[in-house]
Amino acid sequence: MPDDNGLISNDSPSTSGRGDWRTLLIVTVVATVSALSAGLFISVESLPWIWPSAAVCAIAYFHYGLRSLPVIIIATITGVLALWRQEYPHSLIAALPLTATISALLCAQPILLKRLYLLLQTNVTPPHSETRLWNLLASLFLSSLAASLPIALLVGGAIPGEALLQTTLYLLYSIGMPILLTVPVYTQWRRRKEFYSLAVDRIWEVLVWTALLIVAGGLLIKNGGMALFLLLPLYAWSSLRFGRFGGVLAVCLSGLAALLAYGYGDTRYNSLAHFNLFHSEVAVMTIFSLYLSALAADRARVEDAIEQLVQRRTRELEAVNQELQDEVHIRKQAERSFRTSTRRYRAIIETAGSPIIVMDKNFRIVQWNGAASRLFGYHREDIYGKNYITCFVPKAFQDETAWKITKVLETGVPVENLESEMTAADGGSHVMLWNINRVVDVDEELTQAIIIGQDISTIRETQNQLHFLAHYDVLTGAANRRLFEDRCRQALKQASRRQHDVGLISLDIDHFKRINDTLGHDAGDALLQEICRRLASCVREEDTIARLGGDEFAILLNRVNGAEDCDLVGRNLLEAITRPVDLPGQQLVITTSIGVTVSPRDGVEYSVLLKNADMAMYRAKKAGRNNIQMYQKEMNDELTHQINTEQELRAAISGHQFDIYYQPQIDLENQHIVGLEALLRWRHPKRGVLAPHEFISVAEQTGLLPALGEWIFYNACLQCRAIQAMSRSHVQVAINISARQLHHPQMVETLKRVIAEIRVNPAFLNLEIGEQVLVNNPAEAAEILGGLKEIGVNITIDSFGSGLSSLSNLARLPVDAVKIDRALTRNVPGDDYDAAILETLLSIASRMHMRVIVEGIERTEQETFFRNHNVRYVQGHLYSLPMPSDQLPEFFNALKQGVLNPEGGQIGLPLN
Repeated sequence: MPDDNGLISNDSPSTSGRGDWRTLLIVTVVATVSALSAGLFISVESLPWIWPSAAVCAIAYFHYGLRSLPVIIIATITGVLALWRQEYPHSLIAALPLTATISALLCAQPILLKRLYLLLQTNVTPPHSETRLWNLLASLFLSSLAASLPIALLVGGAIPGEALLQTTLYLLYSIGMPILLTVPVYTQWRRRKEFYSLAVDRIWEVLVWTALLIVAGGLLIKNGGMALFLLLPLYAWSSLRFGRFGGVLAVCLSGLAALLAYGYGDTRYNSLAHFNLFHSEVAVMTIFSLYLSALAADRARVEDAIEQLVQRRTRELEAVNQELQDEVHIRKQAERSFRTSTRRYRAIIETAGSPIIVMDKNFRIVQWNGAASRLFGYHREDIYGKNYITCFVPKAFQDETAWKITKVLETGVPVENLESEMTAADGGSHVMLWNINRVVDVDEELTQAIIIGQDISTIRETQNQLHFLAHYDVLTGAANRRLFEDRCRQALKQASRRQHDVGLISLDIDHFKRINDTLGHDAGDALLQEICRRLASCVREEDTIARLGGDEFAILLNRVNGAEDCDLVGRNLLEAITRPVDLPGQQLVITTSIGVTVSPRDGVEYSVLLKNADMAMYRAKKAGRNNIQMYQKEMNDELTHQINTEQELRAAISGHQFDIYYQPQIDLENQHIVGLEALLRWRHPKRGVLAPHEFISVAEQTGLLPALGEWIFYNACLQCRAIQAMSRSHVQVAINISARQLHHPQMVETLKRVIAEIRVNPAFLNLEIGEQVLVNNPAEAAEILGGLKEIGVNITIDSFGSGLSSLSNLARLPVDAVKIDRALTRNVPGDDYDAAILETLLSIASRMHMRVIVEGIERTEQETFFRNHNVRYVQGHLYSLPMPSDQLPEFFNALKQGVLNPEGGQIGLPLN
């Protein structure tokens, strides 16, 4: 396809694909039919005046390139064969060589046409429409002449009465006229949309032109060639009015109409000369009209280019003019700014919200604005001429202020910042952030300093508060954990360089939670403040006191002489804290537990020392509180052992390494078993069978006690049902409940759920609870025990007698029995003191109508002692050692037979 300027592309087709081949097939059919029509429907006398296949083949080659060669060859050979068959029907085979030669010449014509056109277009710059037209006409003439002249030489003798020139012209017009009337339209095909828009706008003009063309064609048919000149106005009209594509289309249609009308008219062609003359007239008129259209197109293009150039130049002139106006405006602005600069400078200084002070090189004040007067309280007449440094700057800041102002005035430093204080008229001071600049008066050749300030007193106060909040405890004023850690690390670094010791003390208040719960948090806060003051009175200024959280304090002792100094400070702290504390409404005496560690003996890292001090403090709590403990390496071993035990305990719970041992409780009156105490045992894979005292405290501290207690509930209840089946009478199963387990919020619900799932009679369960629950929060203990009694279980107070202070609460608790502590039964008979205590306890229980169980019976004289004191229920190794649950069937079978062999002895315990 041609490009937008009408140029022809190279040999490769502009389209591709299946649609391209379909179009090529259609072109082949059209070209072949055109060739056949030229040979079949034109008489020998009138000879072909037009060969349509030549136009189709030329356009096909222009569009498809070398891919159109089959079209050209088929159409050309078909037309030539049809013509020769009409001329020489009896000698067609003899004319085949001539046919092949003519066909080859005619096939080469469109190829030569395009090659010549592209060659002529190569060096044309710029490619105007006029130049392209002449290149196309020249290429058409030369290619048609190259094809027609050899054909005329070959067939000229076969045409009667015609000379070689007339034959050549005849062939030239037969080949060239179809191309002349079609290829220009093809070259302008891309511009057809412009013509469509133009035709819509000038529809009546197009219709009138078409009507006149039909009229002119009719006249040509009737009057012959003399009417040809009637087409000249139509040629000119279309060339000038219908645009580029419309003009070329109208000119070609006019020429085609002229040839068709005259060829089929009454006059027709009388001779080759007449044929050539008429075609020459049409060709000249067509070429003239195409030239006129090309000139009109070039003129329109030049006009558009001139219009664009004019518009561009106009915009450039407008831009230059605007720049000049802007420059004039800027210069006027600069002049006005220059005239008002002094006035504005004074106004800015005076109306500025920040204090501004101007001074000379001797620091004498020469200007002072209103903001400075309002902030500092001085009147201008009182301060002009005074020395700024000596009169208004505190001594601590005078040297730095004088040095920075001098540096700006004399060294060429353009600007300097200064933070200092300034004394106000009322005696107060303001923290100021000054910006120091140099001002040079060219006229007077004076150099002055201008300082512009900002009052940052509030900012500094806020920063100090934030710093305090970030590093100190708000309640007590002691260092917080962050500051304490930083100072400890610095002290340890200095101790490493200077080879001295550093002490770290950890302490907290004993039973502080009880104080908060009973007296309230306000009293607790006041107590913490008083404790912090007492701690500060016992240490040096270089030491650091920190509140790490709650009632936990830590003290850094910098530069000490070993553990002796730390122990001395710890005793002073213990003595200071135990002095009575006056709180609103009452006086308290509190105690503390103190742990001490020393660096580098116990470690050189802060985290290690803090951990060591905490371990020593917890050892002090275990030792009874209100004492001091120095860190020992064994404490770390205990902690490691505790961690290992915790890990093993977790594995034991998931690995089912626990078992329940049972020890019988005997009714001395009838020698029957009335109960079995369930004792937890851990079958450790390496350490063997472990009693609860070896791991139960770890379970309490690590939160494993609820899971362990639930396991005991499940298995004890399951085995309780089995025990009832194995015995002939009801046997209670006693389960030990620790104080922490009792106060767990889900303990009652867990026991209730287990009883419901296993469907055991709760009357067969006996919960043994330590006596300390009667002392620690007896009201809460009474509520919990009441909930247990609602389930239906029995409740026994274990280790009764270890704390006599619980007797006052015993009567108010829903308790079924008490179990005498084995520590009291160990020395009876024989120890009169223990015997007296036991007699008192037994008398109290008898008066309160409570069942008494005595544990720890190991000798017959002990059994005799308690028989004499009317004790009915006993338990101990004298009767049976704790046995694993898998031995219960054997144990009950032995009871049924009346024989029991505990550890070599035989004791009969009949069940009936």
